[in-house]
Order: sequence, then structure tokens, then C-alpha cells
Amino acid sequence: MTAQAARSGPQQGVNDKRDTDGVRMLREDEVHVARPPLWLLLAESRVGAEFVAYLLSQPWLGRLPRGDGQPVLVVPGFGATDTSTLPLRRVLRRLGYAAHGWELGRNLGMRAPVKHALGRSL
Repeated sequence: MTAQAARSGPQQGVNDKRDTDGVRMLREDEVHVARPPLWLLLAESRVGAEFVAYLLSQPWLGRLPRGDGQPVLVVPGFGATDTSTLPLRRVLRRLGYAAHGWELGRNLGMRAPVKHALGRSL
């Protein structure tokens, strides 16, 4: 590698993939993902307890304000997909709202394509 090539950063090859904003996507061998801390892994185990709490809360969910077909766009939390919002959307539909998932896959943050797609949905 020449001194000029070292200063200019990684070489752009013909197989470089770019996202919709033109930013070069990293290859798997360029990324190091650290193992999450143990407390964070243990926190994920609460999903079972949360599901049981959801099931037990059904009698109280029926007391929530009723809708008359108003549209509701339910955006999943960071790193989640529409699957994680399915119980909430079901409750909203039973209450009379027109609940919709965002249909943009995994929520990886507010990026330009997501912003445009959400703008079109609203």
C-alpha cells in the first residue's frame, strides 16, 4: 500500500455496497460488536413477566377510551419490528381505532429513508 493510499482511507472497490444516502456500508470483517453486559441480557428475560402482565391487564384495557376509526400509526421501539407492537395494535383495534404498523422493518433509528416513508404514511 502506498503512503497516498494509506492517507486516503480504505480503497473503494467495485463490490462496495452503499445505503440509500450513498454512505458505504461496512463489511462484516470491518465491524466488531462487543458482547452486551450481563445485566442487559438479564433484563431481556423480563419479556415473559411482561406478557403475563399484559394478559392479566385485559379486564382494565376494555375501560380505555373508545375510538371511532381514527388512524393510529404504531412505531416500534429502537431495534424492534412491527411484531413487537402487535399486542398494542390488537388492543387499539378492539377499542375502535384503525391501528397500523409502520411496515419499515427493524427500527434502526431516524434515517432519511425512514423519515420520508413516515412522512408519506402520515
